[in-house]
Amino acid sequence: MRRLPGAWAALPCASDAAVTRGNMEELKQRIRHVPDFPKAGILFYDITTLLRDARGFDETIDRLSAPYASQGIDAVIG
Repeated sequence: MRRLPGAWAALPCASDAAVTRGNMEELKQRIRHVPDFPKAGILFYDITTLLRDARGFDETIDRLSAPYASQGIDAVIG
């Protein structure tokens, strides 16, 4: 997958071989659970803890983009 230059380019990238079911559990563990927010009976999943983790963020982006890798997409903006 092509990466844009910049601050994120220096971060380690999860290879296709590293993206396994076990890693999905690791990603899930990086998401904070906030019970009863915003009201009783609701379990809120706070992904900011995942986004702050460079390795977890990179692997998340790799997993989200993997189904589109062969589509010839040059860039995603927005």
